[in-house]
This record gives sequence, structure tokens and C-alpha cells, in this order.
Amino acid sequence: MSLKLGSLNSVVTTSPEAAREVLRTHDQLLSGRKSTDSIRSFGHDEVPVIWLPPSSARWRMLRKLSITRLFSPQRMEATKALRMKKVQELVSEKEEAVDISRASFTTVLNIISNILFLVDLGSYDVTSNRFQDTVIGAMEAAGKPDAANYFRFLGFLDLQGNRKNMKACTERLFRVLRGFIDAKLTEKSLQNNSNDLSESDFLDALLVLSKGDETELDNNDIEHLLLDSFAAGTDTSSSTLEWAMAELLNNPK
Repeated sequence: MSLKLGSLNSVVTTSPEAAREVLRTHDQLLSGRKSTDSIRSFGHDEVPVIWLPPSSARWRMLRKLSITRLFSPQRMEATKALRMKKVQELVSEKEEAVDISRASFTTVLNIISNILFLVDLGSYDVTSNRFQDTVIGAMEAAGKPDAANYFRFLGFLDLQGNRKNMKACTERLFRVLRGFIDAKLTEKSLQNNSNDLSESDFLDALLVLSKGDETELDNNDIEHLLLDSFAAGTDTSSSTLEWAMAELLNNPK
């Protein structure tokens, strides 16, 4: 079944057979994802994996990079101790009722920030977690209902204020990310072997690739890719954990 939502064409599957056609037979044709107006407002739809079509060479390059430097068995094993440490910090933080959604979000945020930069960017103290709140604000601005998502000509009006909120959040986030990039570049300029990745974080790998001849990757691309890592990794993981905890409470047996 096809639905016309403003200027968007949507396909609704109502049977297993139709789902198989959509997800397997015609997956390349139907796997495109429309970016929201707030995402387009700062050019984020043109850079990262999540918004690029799977048929593009850039999408394949970024996907390969993520698989080899983030999700390969070797990298997962290398970061196992880090993940266990952050989970232990979560369970030992308080012996009282907590907001499991926010606590798990902080834990996942710190796991990701350590993989990317080797530092904690989240805090369990609600009075000192501005970066965390900014990440949440950016995701809310991207996901809130917006008339411009269905009628693009309304985008300049910013009727729901999502563009304004996204601009404020991304400016703060990019300022932090640029700080890490500049610090890493300064550090590399003082090292003899700046291409050694044996003891490196993900940002090291990105900067080494950006200096190569075969990769079209600049600092702007790196900033957007890092932003995607936080946005995509934190929300889904913390939401899944919150759902799992709710299921355990509702079905203790």
C-alpha cells in the first residue's frame, strides 16, 4: 500500500510476503531514508552514513571504515574492558532509585566518547552534564514533528522551531568536536610516527585517513561522522536497555 504524506511517498507493508519484497527483493530501491528539515538545515544530510544512499561510493567507504575501526571482532575485543568498566560505574553509582533512561544514556555516552576520544563526556551528576543535554536536544530537534518534513517549501518559516533548536545544539557540539580534533592534530604534529594506530582511538584513525591520497575525508566530514556516532549510538542503546528493564519488571519470571 502506498501513502502520500505531503510531498513524501511512503510504502506500507501489510503481509509477510509484502515485507519480504520490500526488505529483501527491492531493498536497494526502498531503503532510502528521507532527511528531516532540521537535519538539512546544517547540511548533515550530505555527509554521514545514515543519510547517504547505499549505492554511493562514499557510503561504502564510510561503512567500511566504521566496520573495520569500530565493529570488527578485534576492536570489540579491544574495547571489552572499557565497556565492562563503564557498566560497573553505572551499577555502583547509587544505591537508590534512578532514572534508568538517563543513567543508561550516560553510560553509553561515556563508552562511545572513550572509543572516539579516550575521555568521559557524560556525567551522572545532573548539574554538570551539558554535553549530554546538548546531544539529547539535537536528537529531539531532529525527531520532533515538523510541517517542513512534508512540505519542504515551509522550511524557511521554521514553524515548530526545530531549525533554531538544532542550530543552537549543533553549534555547541561541533565546538566541542573541533576542540578534540585540533588537540589531536597538535599532538600528532609533535609525534615522530603520527600514523601509528596500534594505541589509537577512532579519531586517530579518521585523521590518518584524511591525510591519505585515496580518501576524500576532511575535518568537516569527520565532525559530522563523530556527531552521528553520538546520536545513533546513545539513543538506540539507552532506549533498548530501558525497554528491557521495563519488560523484566513486568515479567519477573
